[in-house]
Amino acid sequence: MIRVLFVCTGNICRSPMAQGFLDHLLRERGGVDFRIRSAGVFGWEDSPAANESVIALQEQGIDISSHIARRLNRPMIEQADLVVAMAAEHRDAVVRLLPSSTSRTFTLKEIVYLLDRMDGSVPAAASPEDRIREVVAAAAVLREGGPMDLYDEDVGDPLGLGLEAFRATAWEVGGYVERLADGLLGSPDGDGPVPFNDPYGVWSPAPAEVASVTPADRPSQEALMHDYAADWNALKRTDPEIAGAIADELNRERSSLRLIASENYASPSVLAALASSMNNKYAEGYPGKRYYGGCEFVDVSESLAIERAKQLFGAEHANVQPHAGAQANLAVYGAFLQPRSDDKVLGLVLAHGGHLTHGSPVNVSGKWFTFVGYEVDKDSEVIDMDRVRELAIEHRPKMILAGFTAYPRSIDFAAFRQIADEVGALFMVDASHFIGLVAGGAYPNPVPHADVVTFTTHKTLRGPRGAVILSKAEHAKAIDRAVFPMMQGGPLEHVIAAKAVCFREAMQPDFKEYAARTVRTARALAAGLEQHGLRCISGGTDSHLALVDLQPIGMTGAHAEDLAIEVGIALNKNAIPFDPLPPGTASGIRVGTPGPATLGMDEPEMAEIAEILGSVLRSPDDETVKSKARAGVKSLMDRFPVYPG
Repeated sequence: MIRVLFVCTGNICRSPMAQGFLDHLLRERGGVDFRIRSAGVFGWEDSPAANESVIALQEQGIDISSHIARRLNRPMIEQADLVVAMAAEHRDAVVRLLPSSTSRTFTLKEIVYLLDRMDGSVPAAASPEDRIREVVAAAAVLREGGPMDLYDEDVGDPLGLGLEAFRATAWEVGGYVERLADGLLGSPDGDGPVPFNDPYGVWSPAPAEVASVTPADRPSQEALMHDYAADWNALKRTDPEIAGAIADELNRERSSLRLIASENYASPSVLAALASSMNNKYAEGYPGKRYYGGCEFVDVSESLAIERAKQLFGAEHANVQPHAGAQANLAVYGAFLQPRSDDKVLGLVLAHGGHLTHGSPVNVSGKWFTFVGYEVDKDSEVIDMDRVRELAIEHRPKMILAGFTAYPRSIDFAAFRQIADEVGALFMVDASHFIGLVAGGAYPNPVPHADVVTFTTHKTLRGPRGAVILSKAEHAKAIDRAVFPMMQGGPLEHVIAAKAVCFREAMQPDFKEYAARTVRTARALAAGLEQHGLRCISGGTDSHLALVDLQPIGMTGAHAEDLAIEVGIALNKNAIPFDPLPPGTASGIRVGTPGPATLGMDEPEMAEIAEILGSVLRSPDDETVKSKARAGVKSLMDRFPVYPG
């Protein structure tokens, strides 16, 4: 009998997947008496497998719904012939618990790599079981022989990242487990005892009957990789400096707390689409009307992105080609306004929370088009709709623009629509910051009220860097012509594919939970910072961000940004309304919670963050406080890991 133990963190995601895949493969092959189990270094004792794990494997004809999580213990390791960890940290934890297990403990990627190098070179043994033990021993010897070309040994943890992330992890684990089975057993022939899962944590005899499972026709890892060209190992060989920079950036994200309101974590599925060979395709034009041949498959992905965007937000028309929010906004201006004319746009000024592309004189929007700025009320620090109406009546703008980059409150889109109708203006909304909250039902939807809505896909929406324009059907031709050929040439079809993926992710039930958590945590963080003597602009937030006035503690935003970086927190200095300081210094900071909410942090963690940040800002020269803050950040990131393996 051969006993295999898979190990991950909580024993609810990766290791049950690996257990299910290997059990499934061995049921088909037979020939060796296997007992397969799994456990977690911090096992969620008696918990079922994560629902997304169950779904991801059900889609491949494998049932792990009966799995019960177990915490790793020494007897489990002692009894195992092979321990397969999902990440290096799990392998190290196993060895710490039982040092004598070193020679039979590997990460999944590590053992597969070694078996591939051995290429069946282990001589025949007295029995299949003995051969497998010889294979494991030979792999350990090979590992000791020198460094391996394995830059990343970890299988990514999908927990908290949605069903698509679980599907991606299942795809990865399934491929590696198939190669593991090939390496251990050789060619898949012969009959033997039926192996079985051991979900209840004991090495028990095989049951007399095993429920039959009808497997899906799952292609091999080799076939799957034939359909995907990106290669991390090739990048390391070709350009180790760039590979190193990419790895360093990932490590930075894993070790620092992301409080920048415009940043988030794209899922592994989104990242995979970004690295696809659709990068290679020129596709000027639109689906079905291209200026190049060979566009049949990018037509599929772009059409999916269009239809999903329309469905997600209830829009009549969607253009998914803009490369960035700036291009999207400029395309809208170009569609409806004459440059350097009397056509006016009414928009929120940059210093009061607007965006650079909303008419700043240093931006092309302010250089080419005529903007009239509205501000927040000096006392309430919220948009004064009566004043907006007065300015609209006075200037008769051709377009009224709502949207922000540093305004914490919700926007009354119906009131803006009413004012626009009163003066005969088009109503445009730049929803870049809050569009993910709209998708999750945690922020008002501007689409029913606006003629045009622009947004980026990489902030609260958790997609790739890019943008989208939604509009009423009557404006579709004007928008499409403004994007291409006026503003852009060939669309970035690999990015558009990734946009389609993020739209699908945003349609899942867990995205609503994330959106609600984002707003809830932003409010909790704002309240916590106020308890430390800081002042939140407008008294709080209705969205994913808080704008914080540092004047009560006599600190500038630039100084606060530097202090935060010292302790592992990424945030940004930000001007506040009626700021006496220049933007490069600023009197405030902007903090946002999309990143922490994606990782699963909630109100209790916001209290910790407020304590960490508030203590550092109030005691900027106290190294003891900073040291404690760094430890606090590390604790948070350890508990809520980024792209964990």
